[in-house]
Amino acid sequence: MKLSVNVANLRQGLANVISVIDKKNTNPIFSSVLISFSPTDGLTLFATDLEVFAKTYIAQDCDQACEFCVSAKNLYDILSQLPGEIADFEFDQDQNLLKIGQRKINCSMIVFATTTYPQVSFDNIGVDFCLQAVDIKRLIETTSYAISDDEIRVFLNGIFLHVENELLKVVATNGYQLSLIEFPNMKIENTYLHEGIIIPKKGVLELKKLAEKYERHKLQFFVDQAYLYAYIPSEFYLKIRLISREFIEYKSLIRRKSVFQFQVSRTDIISAIKRVKLFSNEQTNAIKLQLTNNSLRIVSSDSFYGNANEEVEITYTGKDLSVGFNAGLLLETLSNIDAEMISFEFDNQFLPFMIKTQQIPNFVALVSPMRVQV
Repeated sequence: MKLSVNVANLRQGLANVISVIDKKNTNPIFSSVLISFSPTDGLTLFATDLEVFAKTYIAQDCDQACEFCVSAKNLYDILSQLPGEIADFEFDQDQNLLKIGQRKINCSMIVFATTTYPQVSFDNIGVDFCLQAVDIKRLIETTSYAISDDEIRVFLNGIFLHVENELLKVVATNGYQLSLIEFPNMKIENTYLHEGIIIPKKGVLELKKLAEKYERHKLQFFVDQAYLYAYIPSEFYLKIRLISREFIEYKSLIRRKSVFQFQVSRTDIISAIKRVKLFSNEQTNAIKLQLTNNSLRIVSSDSFYGNANEEVEITYTGKDLSVGFNAGLLLETLSNIDAEMISFEFDNQFLPFMIKTQQIPNFVALVSPMRVQV
């Protein structure tokens, strides 16, 4: 089989699926991409690590069908070095070679039979709900920072998705931080979504890449007992194996109403924490927030570096309070909130502080305090 292929289109298609492949896998077949040419579907690329599966379609004229597996990284590197727009592809089935030519450039790549490659079908999948790509990107950026890397509590190694009272709730927590965002008016009947599913971190990152690539599209989603499917019909399909565990009971952590609260500019408090953090202990990153009437003083001290404090103007009329935080966790939480004015809500210096903003009404973040000697 011989045909001419648009280099840029094929390289972009490879870039869309290559991140799914596990770079640490030593089995050649799992570092490969399955390439299929078909008179009806054109050019199809498929990649997997058995946890995440990605398939993309590329417009391509061809008069006969063939498929083979080839090293994804090597093919991508070769295409990146080709100077022209069009390359000639020839698949030699007898010698198991893919021959690539362009002008005076000729090279051959060893290919593998597709019989040993995992076979996955995206046929007969339905639609449980749809979301705009920009909303997918926002919910992931708002929550994914709180995903845990704990190898023991694997149920925290992803984001929790569930439906309750026509609200699609997305939650992530690592035990020290929690982030929750809700999407209203989601009439979803899927039982698995009402019970809740956990999307692993790698799947979450692939979803974000999909949303960034197709930022003006609406993504369709379908869930079965073991997988989440996210796709744009006839263009790109993503299949993610779910974490088969129960998520923690997080609702009791989120209080409907707190005793105290203060409002502050997110930019101002982030800048102040970054400066004061320079004088905190490198291991603990401990700082203290000292609250008085309409004033917030951020304090840190270390026997080696010295000490620092900075005052930030806030709106607060509650009792005087001093509470410790890990500056790194607090900064990470604040940096992932896309709003200027934020509100801290709390009952005392021992329970987690809730962070909200009127700019994102269906969002709440939690940060746990810590004991600090400053």
